[in-house]
Amino acid sequence: MAQRESRSRRPTQYDVARLAGVSQTTVSHILNNNAWISVPEETRQRVLTAIQELDYIPDRNARSRHTQKTYTIAAIIPDITNPFYPLFLCGMQNVAEQYDLVIRESV
Repeated sequence: MAQRESRSRRPTQYDVARLAGVSQTTVSHILNNNAWISVPEETRQRVLTAIQELDYIPDRNARSRHTQKTYTIAAIIPDITNPFYPLFLCGMQNVAEQYDLVIRESV
């Protein structure tokens, strides 16, 4: 696996697309599991390999700006010393992670 060169910015979908030899739109469709668009398995594998090689991590802020959704759940806990609430938050976080959501805690 090629190591990512040292740089001051995180890799973008454009960087993934360039390495995989596809359009940025194709990368987006693959990352979002767009069921309406058919992508050949060979192309999908090239994109996934490029993502791994570049250590690409989707930018949640960019996604939120584009979709107008934050994918965030807020939890206001009245008493963190009550043993129910930490367990409740752990359960929320486990489920939220399955759906690529973020938990914000406030005490």
